[in-house]
Amino acid sequence: PVHGRLVGHTGDGSKPLHSVFRVDRFLTAAECALLLDTAKALDTWTLASHTPYPTSDIHLSDLAVGSEDAAMQRWVGMWIASRLYPMLAELYDVAPGSLWLKEAVLIKYLAPSPISTAHANISGRQKRGLVPAGVGEHRDASVLSFNILLNDASELVEGGGTLFPQLRPAKLEEDGATSSGGGGGKRHVQDEMSSASEKPGNHTGDPRVVRLKRGDVVVHAGKALHAGVPLRREGSRRYLLAGFVQLCGSCE
Repeated sequence: PVHGRLVGHTGDGSKPLHSVFRVDRFLTAAECALLLDTAKALDTWTLASHTPYPTSDIHLSDLAVGSEDAAMQRWVGMWIASRLYPMLAELYDVAPGSLWLKEAVLIKYLAPSPISTAHANISGRQKRGLVPAGVGEHRDASVLSFNILLNDASELVEGGGTLFPQLRPAKLEEDGATSSGGGGGKRHVQDEMSSASEKPGNHTGDPRVVRLKRGDVVVHAGKALHAGVPLRREGSRRYLLAGFVQLCGSCE
């Protein structure tokens, strides 16, 4: 069984896709190191053309093939079929056979960065070597999306994490449900969200930001509004394995 934890809801909670989950230690430290070390050795990071939301990444398929490592190729295939699909199927109550990993990429964020997280007008010649510090608010084209932190969380130093601007955190919902005094719980949730939003760009302690440890994964609907909180302190780095999953009924 998957020991997933409900982070909160991005809608009213009436549909499974409104839920945001995290699973701790989904990848082992050794598996994270294998992916990260292989990517660094291959060193083909390219600023992707997801403008206005650029990321510096390497496709997982290119990593497996480019490394010419048969063990890596076998591991990727095994991991997708025997661990990724069952995890998603259990969390969102769908059949594992209905899932299709359309795209998976290793993403690198560094600070400081000359690239805006909101917009980048960058020519093809400039794309090599440029690395964003985060990524602005956006929605994915996938049904489900996930990201796994590959490096040690201490390397993020300041900033980082995945922000869900419309998230109603499960902990605050629970506190609200048990609060006395009609409507007190609802006000408590709104007060927490308002205080977290008072300082734009400052998400320290913001309950809408999911911060992972190495090997942890956060999973959400692709259409849920989300962003990569920019790294703010020089020397900070964040490496992710991000994936975009379709259901067979929506496969193209």
